[in-house]
Amino acid sequence: MPTAVLPPGQHLRMNYGGARRGRAKVYVESSGPIAVYVTTLGGVQRFMQGQQVQPLYDFEAEAQVFNRAVALPRGTPWCLLLVNYSLGTDWFDACAVHYDVAER
Repeated sequence: MPTAVLPPGQHLRMNYGGARRGRAKVYVESSGPIAVYVTTLGGVQRFMQGQQVQPLYDFEAEAQVFNRAVALPRGTPWCLLLVNYSLGTDWFDACAVHYDVAER
């Protein structure tokens, strides 16, 4: 299971190809609250521009554990976007994040 450190005010993006059966099992575990978005590349671009993330296939604002089967459009590339919205200023406010994705 991949692990990353997510500093305050930062994000981590993982891109995936289209789910052939239109579902993905997404598991995220974090040492502190983070936002979890399941979206498209267009949704990530909107996020980067400070706009509302759309389309949004699943979302949780302050997740420490996110364990869901997510319905996705078949064959459409999608992204897992993890965001640490903490306003902290040092590594004590960083979150250790473990994530696993299985397209179904």
